[in-house]
Amino acid sequence: MIDAGAGPGSLLRSVLAAGPACAAALRPVAVDRAAGQRARHPDTVVSASELPPGPLVGVILANELLDNVPCRLFQRATDDWVEVLVDLGADGTLVETTGPADPETTERCGALAPAASPGDRIPLQDRAVAWLADALSRLDHGRVVVVDYGTTTPALAGRPQQEWLRTYRDHRRGSGPLDRPGTQDITVELAVDQLHQVRVPDEHRDQARFLRAHGLDDLVAEGRRVWAERAHLGDLEALRARSRVSEAEALVDETGLGAFQVLEWRR
Repeated sequence: MIDAGAGPGSLLRSVLAAGPACAAALRPVAVDRAAGQRARHPDTVVSASELPPGPLVGVILANELLDNVPCRLFQRATDDWVEVLVDLGADGTLVETTGPADPETTERCGALAPAASPGDRIPLQDRAVAWLADALSRLDHGRVVVVDYGTTTPALAGRPQQEWLRTYRDHRRGSGPLDRPGTQDITVELAVDQLHQVRVPDEHRDQARFLRAHGLDDLVAEGRRVWAERAHLGDLEALRARSRVSEAEALVDETGLGAFQVLEWRR
């Protein structure tokens, strides 16, 4: 199992702590480009800065990775599309400007968002598309699983940019994307239709349905049972069971994390 964009390795820690039946066959790999994050990876995983070379057998997971991959931004003008660029203002701060899009890109934007009106904006997420193609090319047998904020390019065109191009600082919404560069994360909702350029996913559903299809309800039922039996003891096993229930509720909340999109490509 390969966790791409693993950060400090929290997800793999949780997977291994759960003691899955397949644990003996797992070779967990945590991938992160940042040396500081790799230094925090647990000793029980292989730590890497890039995806391992193929051919691979297993699962490559991208959990909230592709929304952080850089993209290009385009705006519908009166007769064509222009690219939204960044320049230095007279006071030395970053400001938006626009430049002409080449004919091929203009055609692509028009095909992706044919009903866009002047002023509407869309991202072109070519680097996310390239990441998916690369990940699939490394697999001999297995799956690539992407979990992220997801929508379609026409839906993005119909919404204000600030709804889908967001910034975060200290786990809270930040300010404009050009403010204090390097001090906040910039994320863009994933246009899943653009990933179809590589291949249409074999499965596509929201996180709530994905987790329930893979047995979450049974795990929650077990947690409730353990909590009911051991709540009076207040021991670690009881607290873990209660945490399992509350965490599961958050993961399937259809107004929050449960609305994340899960896409699976099989090889």
